[in-house]
Amino acid sequence: YLKHHLKDDEGRVTFGDAHLDWCRAARHWIRQPAGPGENRHAYIAPRNMGKSTWWFLILPTWAAAHGHVRFAAAFAMAAGPAQTHLATFKREIDTNALLRRDYPKLCTAAKRPSGTNIADTQSMYMAESGFVFAARGIDSSNLGMKVGEQRPDLILCDDIEPDESSYGPELARKRRTTLVDAILPLNVYARVVIS
Repeated sequence: YLKHHLKDDEGRVTFGDAHLDWCRAARHWIRQPAGPGENRHAYIAPRNMGKSTWWFLILPTWAAAHGHVRFAAAFAMAAGPAQTHLATFKREIDTNALLRRDYPKLCTAAKRPSGTNIADTQSMYMAESGFVFAARGIDSSNLGMKVGEQRPDLILCDDIEPDESSYGPELARKRRTTLVDAILPLNVYARVVIS
């Protein structure tokens, strides 16, 4: 479904040990966690390894299509990069003929009785299937994020820290506090991936 996102500049698709590890980790999303903080992972890899493509597009799309995940909340250092991940996902569900054919309820925005979309914005998408994808900056007001009774069951964090030139011990402490006190408590049972 998303092979075109995996091609390098020469049109080749490569698959390394890290990619296999990521797929194995996401496979655990099939079962609901039995306890708090059970499914939390952090990945560090060089640029151009495909971290964002795998963790913010391919694996959430797979999990949403099969109903393994109902609410993905994506965070980045600022709202813009997180919204870019959501925009990439939305472009696929809008234009990918295979996805649209096989998973029409994922690829169709949920509607109100009046016929207008419930949520199809830069910061949130709600599918007819019930899947929700929200995109926020790490320092945005995220406490209590939920849609109806649904809280995020997949929390994704991508480059939530600035580059070294604008980062110091005090900002690192504040970022850790935000992660531990505001983001992770959105749902202590959520699957969490920090890349």
